[in-house]
Amino acid sequence: MERDPANATHVVAWRAADLARWPEAGRRVASGAAAAVTPLWLWQAVSQRAPPPLGDALWRPMPIAPLPGTPGVEITLTGFLGDFRAALLALADAAGMRVTRPMNLVSCTHLLAADVAADATSEKLRRAREPAQAARITVVNPAWLYDCVRAGRVLPGDAYAGNVLVFAPANGICD
Repeated sequence: MERDPANATHVVAWRAADLARWPEAGRRVASGAAAAVTPLWLWQAVSQRAPPPLGDALWRPMPIAPLPGTPGVEITLTGFLGDFRAALLALADAAGMRVTRPMNLVSCTHLLAADVAADATSEKLRRAREPAQAARITVVNPAWLYDCVRAGRVLPGDAYAGNVLVFAPANGICD
């Protein structure tokens, strides 16, 4: 595999500022000779065996970090495994959200849930919905995180409280 940045067609980075670490690759992106893409784009390209169009904000490195509204946003995840979990954690971190692995009931603002109706099987969901926490912790599905990145700011979580299909490797990311 050739690793010469002078011939790169795509440069993978979460944040636009990360391109400064590789000056030659950054110059290729700036000149239009290479496209800057996120690891999500690469994941999608591999799973579909074809490069997806670059129009979606999820496929482009974030121009600013943190996104407006992220100071004070602390998220934790429940119900996600493997590469998908890692991608969500990296995307939230790249957006400037504070990510915690154990849910901190004092500072957590959003619980990103794979199944927002899984009260019986998720201790985090059960605790987030207790009356003492429910007013502070917003339970959302992954579409909230994607839409925050697409909008370039933190969005209210009310519209993201239901279950939706968010990722299917054969079909790509959708909401």
